[in-house]
Amino acid sequence: MSLSNRDLAELYFAKFPHDETLADEAFTDDFVFHHLRDIRGRNEFREFMRGVSRAFPDFRFEMHHYVDEGALIAAHYTFAGTQHDTFLGTVESRGHRFATRGMSLFSCRDGRIGELWVAFFSLAMMQQLGAVGDI
Repeated sequence: MSLSNRDLAELYFAKFPHDETLADEAFTDDFVFHHLRDIRGRNEFREFMRGVSRAFPDFRFEMHHYVDEGALIAAHYTFAGTQHDTFLGTVESRGHRFATRGMSLFSCRDGRIGELWVAFFSLAMMQQLGAVGDI
């Protein structure tokens, strides 16, 4: 059964970061995740998911909007979690909770996600985690 591009985006938000089957179910072989740095391929993305899941075991999304433009799907959401472990190898856990808004753009082809761009209020997230002070 082939998923629609919108279904692929919804699958991503349902499984990230706690279900690594996401990578095999939804991504192309040459998948690229664009955020702080490019993450290339399913295996590298699985490692990223493990780090996020470890740092924020209660990580979750609240979806606000989807825009479907065929091969491109945009999503607007709030995501939140409580930090229990080091994040990105440098942000030590202080046990703080965060909630911030973000947007993602999925580029789909042949029934899979080929690229994903993520943008969110990272400064607000880091302030809430206690990693940086107010500016």
